Amino acid sequence: MRTSTRTADSPSIARLRALLSGPLEVRIDGAVAYWIGQPDGTPLGPESDRTLDPCALVLRLIADGVDPDHLMLWARLENGELYDVGGGVSLVGMAQGTFGIPARPRIPANKRTVP
Repeated sequence: MRTSTRTADSPSIARLRALLSGPLEVRIDGAVAYWIGQPDGTPLGPESDRTLDPCALVLRLIADGVDPDHLMLWARLENGELYDVGGGVSLVGMAQGTFGIPARPRIPANKRTVP
C-alpha cells in the first residue's frame, strides 16, 4: 500500500533531492558564530557564521591525527552565551555527514578479525 501521493519525478521530490545532494549543515537557532575548539572552549580555528568551515577543520584535524575527544563544535548565541553543539566521535560523524562522507562501520575491538 502506497503511503505517499507524490511521484518520484514530482517537483517537490526534485527539490528534496537537490537539497540533500549538497552539504548538510547544523544550525542552532540564535547562534551568530561557530568554531572548533577544545572541550574547555579554547578555539582551534577561526569563527564562522556557518558550520561548513568548522566541519571541514574537524576533518583536517582528524586526518592529522588529532584525538576526536579533544574537539568540540561551539556556538555563540545572540546573547553572548556559549553553547557546546557536540564533540568527539559524534562531531566526526557530523562533519562527515556535512560533506556526504559515509561513516565507517564501527566494530567493537573484541569482534574485529586480524588478517
